[in-house]
Amino acid sequence: MLGTRLILPPTSPPTMKLNTLSPTISITSSTAPETSLPTSSPSTASPTNDPTAKPTFSPTNAPSLPPTDTDTPTSTPTPEPTTQTPTAQPTAAPTTSSPSVAPTTMEVVQIFGTDYEVASTEVLSLSGQGIGGSIPTEIGRLTGLTFAFLEDNQLTGQLPSEIGLLTSLYALNLYMNELTGTIPAAALATLTDLTMLSLSSNPFSPGTIPSAEIGLLTSLTHLGLSNAQLTGPLPSELGLLTSLTGLWLNQNQLGSTIPTELGMLSTMLESLWLFDNNLTGEIPSEAGQMKALKYVRLYENELSGQVPSEIAMLSNLSILSVSDNRLQDGIPSNICSIPNLEAIWVDCSPSPFPVECSCSQCVCA
Repeated sequence: MLGTRLILPPTSPPTMKLNTLSPTISITSSTAPETSLPTSSPSTASPTNDPTAKPTFSPTNAPSLPPTDTDTPTSTPTPEPTTQTPTAQPTAAPTTSSPSVAPTTMEVVQIFGTDYEVASTEVLSLSGQGIGGSIPTEIGRLTGLTFAFLEDNQLTGQLPSEIGLLTSLYALNLYMNELTGTIPAAALATLTDLTMLSLSSNPFSPGTIPSAEIGLLTSLTHLGLSNAQLTGPLPSELGLLTSLTGLWLNQNQLGSTIPTELGMLSTMLESLWLFDNNLTGEIPSEAGQMKALKYVRLYENELSGQVPSEIAMLSNLSILSVSDNRLQDGIPSNICSIPNLEAIWVDCSPSPFPVECSCSQCVCA
């Protein structure tokens, strides 16, 4: 008996379609804006003769870039089932306890009864606080200090040499105190970032201006050494301080000629106060090169000769005071035509050394 074999048509295997989604990656970026330096000045009293305004440099940190987000696909293809092979359970590694970290302590120094953190103190603002006593040597540990305003107090004793450790200082104002001893020249020589230095109105021991050291402070814009018992010559190194806008050396016992090198201060210097000294010789013609000058006070000296006609080149000049000297002849007439000139103070009769002046701006002292 023959059996009937049923032949079925071949069936094609089912086709599996994998719906793979390509992840879309979106990157968000931002550009940190540039930071700008604020121009506000520290709130400290400024002395009458020596302006102390200096911008505080405290830029804020630029904001960091935000993290970038990556979009992940919402679905993933389902994999075919596979036979799972049992795996050995990993053996946990023994844990070791890390030693405890001792809390850090801030390093502080005490200045006039107040603690200041060594690492973060940048401004010492103690103007007009009635503080007495000597400046502590510990001030030298505040190596990040940029501004020290101690004017108008009753500080005594010597200016400590440790001040030379404050090499980040932009401004040092000790105007109107009772400091004595000599000015520590070697300490000042290290403060090459200084833009403002005022030691005026302190009864220092008689001594000369530390010429070599002062000549190193080429960033200075304000230099006040008036009424500080200074003797000797005006140093020619002052001509190296080409950023100066104000030079106050009045009310000392300086007894030399005016150095011609001051003519190198030709672009920035606005105030030149040399009155009440013992300066001799003639007013140098190089003064006519100091184009920015507005206030020239040379009275109460022993200057001789005549006022140089080159002064007429100072188109910004407002006040010229040359009274109480030994000047001869008259004021050159071309000086009268300086456009911004307000007053020329001169000696008139019956002074032993009267100066003839035909300018309408002339005033008898």
